[in-house]
Amino acid sequence: MKKTMRIFGILLIAAMLMSTLAITGFAAEPAETSYDGTPVTPTKISSSTYKSLGLAADKWSQYDGYYAIRNASELYGFAELVNAGDGYAKAVLLDDIVVNSGTVSATGSSSGTTHYWYGIGGTEKENYFRGTFDGNGHYVSGIYYKEPEG
Repeated sequence: MKKTMRIFGILLIAAMLMSTLAITGFAAEPAETSYDGTPVTPTKISSSTYKSLGLAADKWSQYDGYYAIRNASELYGFAELVNAGDGYAKAVLLDDIVVNSGTVSATGSSSGTTHYWYGIGGTEKENYFRGTFDGNGHYVSGIYYKEPEG
């Protein structure tokens, strides 16, 4: 049952990450920085942060209280935040994100450092992800899922 719920959760997250709902007034340039493996807690969108995030004055309020995810560090930081909490949080992508730009073979070997994705939300019912993840017309690519050990 746990494995079925986890697989369903992974598929749900993948569908949300591929969302193509476009919202005008948000940045549309791909994130150019590569992920160094250090998660960073993303900034919450509010009346005092929307300008620094590059959001339009007439569009930011629909995402008030959402975490703004602009790069892989913030994506992994959001996952840590949700996994450590009760499973509820809201996020919106503000840029396209590439986590791993190389390829990984079936044996797990790669041409460089590979950053694996362990998912958002835990395996216990109390912290399954039950928030909102709005793709906002952006995509996340280069994610390699790995089942957590233990």
